[in-house]
Amino acid sequence: MIGYKTHAEMIRGVVEELGSATPRAIIDLIKAKYPEIAIKETSFRADIIGCSMNHTSSHHYPGMPKFLFYEREKGTYRLYDPEKEGKGVVDDKGTHMVGGEPNEDIESEEISTIVIDSERGKKVAEFLYNSFSTVGIHGKTEMPEDITPNGVKRGSLEHLLFITLTVSIDYQRDAPALWESSRKTFADPETRYLFNPKLLHETPFRKIVEDMQKYKLSKKPQKDAKIWRTVSVTLYKKWEGDPRNFLKNCNWDSSLILSRLREDTRLYNGRLVSDYPYLRGPKIGPLWLRMLRDNVDISQLRNLEKVPIPVDIHVARATLTTGVVRGSIDIRLDELFEYIRKAWFESVEGLSIKDRPMIALDVDEPLWHLSKYGCTKRNKTTSYCPYYSKCEARDFCIEGIVKIENGVVELET
Repeated sequence: MIGYKTHAEMIRGVVEELGSATPRAIIDLIKAKYPEIAIKETSFRADIIGCSMNHTSSHHYPGMPKFLFYEREKGTYRLYDPEKEGKGVVDDKGTHMVGGEPNEDIESEEISTIVIDSERGKKVAEFLYNSFSTVGIHGKTEMPEDITPNGVKRGSLEHLLFITLTVSIDYQRDAPALWESSRKTFADPETRYLFNPKLLHETPFRKIVEDMQKYKLSKKPQKDAKIWRTVSVTLYKKWEGDPRNFLKNCNWDSSLILSRLREDTRLYNGRLVSDYPYLRGPKIGPLWLRMLRDNVDISQLRNLEKVPIPVDIHVARATLTTGVVRGSIDIRLDELFEYIRKAWFESVEGLSIKDRPMIALDVDEPLWHLSKYGCTKRNKTTSYCPYYSKCEARDFCIEGIVKIENGVVELET
């Protein structure tokens, strides 16, 4: 059996070896030491921050052990030494040393050439949320997952399984097409078993692959079928086929749920494998929690304010075109995701909606619509947008270059 290590254990091991290193150096060594593992850099970058005792965003990752010290001036991390740095505390207010003031997230922080403008973000968040809740964004007020399959009661176990399994393969997909394919698959009596963990567990893998292609539910036949089957079998064997049993076992704590999604494993063919592939990721995990709240009406979830916004290309593009994150950069898009998550944590702080505090998850849908049906058409270099005159958010549209191609973002704003 291959010994399984958590992300935190891998990070600690390479930092012990390197002494002091940038996130790039840490990830590169992890890739070299664990070639058998598919390394998702965004996830590791977030976890490096989460393992830091003093990074200003560390408290957004309460499930991670704190053993790194962030050397801000150099942009490097080393092992945290309590005797040298003093005893640290990470709480809802931020990070700080015992007896000191909280090292809270900074209102508008420039890191290299990236600026987070949370004051602008507050105005954008309020405006987009109110628009989406009333007139819509580009005339749309619904997400692709909002339409339940025919005959399925909203909030039922069937609905919960439909949402959970479909979102588990929501990567590199056109969301409207994915959810429409899933509804067609559910509606067909011959393929509805795919949404029943017990029946799916009893079905040969080859048939699962075949049936997931019938209505184009799977884009990558083998990979998507493996993800779907793994999540479903986990629910069947560990949670009696009901995701609510998993949520209850996590005490409905959103931070713990995300941590368990990342860390829970089981033995398969002699080695430990993840219980929740892709559902455990930095985008899909938070996205699932938002859908549990907004679509399945699960009201018991706690600490949702600690859940980062699920960043995809649309949330990223809308964040950049509204100027909430701006600067002069040319980097991989996934390297920017950390700043986008931080930007919306900061921007919603102190805002209220419907007699409750606004949280980062509340701006996910409006941002997605703004980009999907508007900013996507914006000229990458001239900033001309054919939808400008009709766009609800035109007053926030920032001039300059916002170019996202092949996983790389070029920004001059």
